[in-house]
Amino acid sequence: MKFLDIKLFSVRLILALMLATAIFFGWQSFKLQIASTIAEYTSPFSPDAKIKAEYAFWLSPNDPSVRWFFATVNKDLPSKERARLYEDVVRAAPYDFRWWIELARAREQADEISEAEQAIKQTISIAPSYVYPRWQAGNFYLRSGEIQKAIEEFKKALHHNTIYRQQIFSVLWDFFEKDPKVLEEIVSEIPSAQVDLALFFAAKNLPEESLKIWRQLDEREKKDRQQTASVIAQGLFDKRFFRTALEFSKEIGFDTNAGLEKITNGGFELPVKRESEAYFDWKIIAAAKTEFNLDPANKKEGNRSLRIQFNGYNGTQFYHFYQTVAVQPSTKYILSFWYRAEKIRTVGPPIIEIINANDDKPIKSSQPLVDTNEWRLMEMNFVTPDNAEGIIIRVGRVVCGEQCPIFGTIWLDDFQLKRS
Repeated sequence: MKFLDIKLFSVRLILALMLATAIFFGWQSFKLQIASTIAEYTSPFSPDAKIKAEYAFWLSPNDPSVRWFFATVNKDLPSKERARLYEDVVRAAPYDFRWWIELARAREQADEISEAEQAIKQTISIAPSYVYPRWQAGNFYLRSGEIQKAIEEFKKALHHNTIYRQQIFSVLWDFFEKDPKVLEEIVSEIPSAQVDLALFFAAKNLPEESLKIWRQLDEREKKDRQQTASVIAQGLFDKRFFRTALEFSKEIGFDTNAGLEKITNGGFELPVKRESEAYFDWKIIAAAKTEFNLDPANKKEGNRSLRIQFNGYNGTQFYHFYQTVAVQPSTKYILSFWYRAEKIRTVGPPIIEIINANDDKPIKSSQPLVDTNEWRLMEMNFVTPDNAEGIIIRVGRVVCGEQCPIFGTIWLDDFQLKRS
């Protein structure tokens, strides 16, 4: 019996020890999870952050994220003491570059510049191919006044990744007082970065600089980055930099037939598409009781003309057929075209209007397009305003107020724009 009692006691003791061990390790794991969750999801700026940080530190003092949280919330400490707290973070995880970056910041704030640089270098040695350490190093050297070192780090960051490129451009743009040459030099040997710089310049309303960078690319790089060129073209067009928008649009194949001071498809020999991707071609906006068609039976030159048939259109204005043309400012031009008109019945007959595309103000309007037996030539002399990079040539109508329907048909052909 004694042997059986001893054996039973041993079994119970082993089970008790196993249970105690499981409870101990379970509690330890629970503490680590609670501490880590507090550090991860509590904002350092929340009112109770300091209390939570102290509790998390008590639960798991060796967790680097907990140590970082504890150091971060103790912002009222002297900067040198805070730097020591971040050194504790690094000791807990010496091979995590993120904590070395935090230490570098703390040391820099404590005026320990040499030690901060050591931390920055350690960050790069741990993750030499990561862009974030390079980005941080560039900013550190820029603040320290070591401009060449900063530029070298930024160059390496540009090589490694595209994420921080626009931020790097912005930092250097402001630091060097908006000098485009500095940025051009930095990306001179990095074609993909040159593309992003072209986008940056376009966003900064520097169309000529954007186009200059783009033209430095080889044809392969241009082909690979057509999407970026499309974004630039759209952005420049929307900002009304029409001359450079035209060049980018030609690069991506949208306006292959367009040109500066040139009307595209002036004789309507090519199709006129309602949903054309081109920026500098005829555009049609659907209008009630109005038909737009190419007419091979009635034309002045070539194989066809444009026919617009009004079947009671009643809008006070008509702006449903137009083309944007890139031009030079303060320049004398002659717009010529041929037209025919038949059975026009309205108080507000159709006209051709020339609009300043940069501010939407009218430049010139033609005489009304009244009934004619034959094709008639019309010429419009005008001068582009000082701010005009583009003009809009459109079919309009004489303003006649509400309830002023228009009936009849006009044909248009052979639009040309020349300097006078």
